Amino acid sequence: MNLKKIIVLISFVSVFFSCRNTSSEVLLTISPEFTYATQGETVSFVYVIIPDLLSDGELGEFYVRDSIGSEYFHEIYSGLNSVTDSFLYTVPDSAALGDTIKFVFTAVDGNSDYVTTSYAVIIVDEGYPEIVEASNITSEFISTSLTTKMMFDLTSSGVTMEDGQFIDGELAFIWYDTIGYSICSPNADLIALLFNENGITYSTEDKQVTKIMKYIGDWKDLTQTSINNLSIISDTLYNGDIGVLDLIEGDIIVFETTDGRKGALLVNTNSKAEKLMNSDLKFQIEAGK
Repeated sequence: MNLKKIIVLISFVSVFFSCRNTSSEVLLTISPEFTYATQGETVSFVYVIIPDLLSDGELGEFYVRDSIGSEYFHEIYSGLNSVTDSFLYTVPDSAALGDTIKFVFTAVDGNSDYVTTSYAVIIVDEGYPEIVEASNITSEFISTSLTTKMMFDLTSSGVTMEDGQFIDGELAFIWYDTIGYSICSPNADLIALLFNENGITYSTEDKQVTKIMKYIGDWKDLTQTSINNLSIISDTLYNGDIGVLDLIEGDIIVFETTDGRKGALLVNTNSKAEKLMNSDLKFQIEAGK
């Protein structure tokens, strides 16, 4: 190889490695980027840092500062593997309602020193309604009697099961061979239809209207905050009634009552022989925002 070719090759290699060493930039994501919290509440921000392996990048320093530069958190990472971790922040009791707390998350590439920045915001809020929790609530439905305990009465002191004549129930439990265990709005025509098969009149006009939908997620994730922030879009039955049919163990429904309270029901067990269902519930003591 002549001297001219060697010089060109050295120049190319030099430029190539120079580019690789100065162009890498980590990928940084933060969750949540925006949230509400009350005084004294701790918010967990989950961050993910991914090195730019294609550009010879690696992990480096990580900072969390506020909008004026005060530092809350500093960590030094290294290596080529991505990192998922969390930064916890407790809203001061001195924070005023409506205050905006801003955070600047900064990740530095350990090879190139390139800086990647993301942001998150907390709005100090007056808080969400307290949650009532109830366990092992057993409901039954036998369409030969209006005295069956089929109606969930959700109050600040807990949950009771009332009969088919109760007008203040927020959820109704039904069972039928073709639809299995089901939860529906107390004003559902389907309830009246099942009773009517046995010559019994069930009034729908004086019953509550509750929005109901099936929930995809974990029961533990239904917290005071997440329940308040639920967006309930009613699932419908065959004839347009509100409800969820054919529930099985582990299923979760979420709901919103006529007066605006939101909550959730977890199916624990059921017994086809006895036409019973056991469930846990948690719901707001009053309507949120």
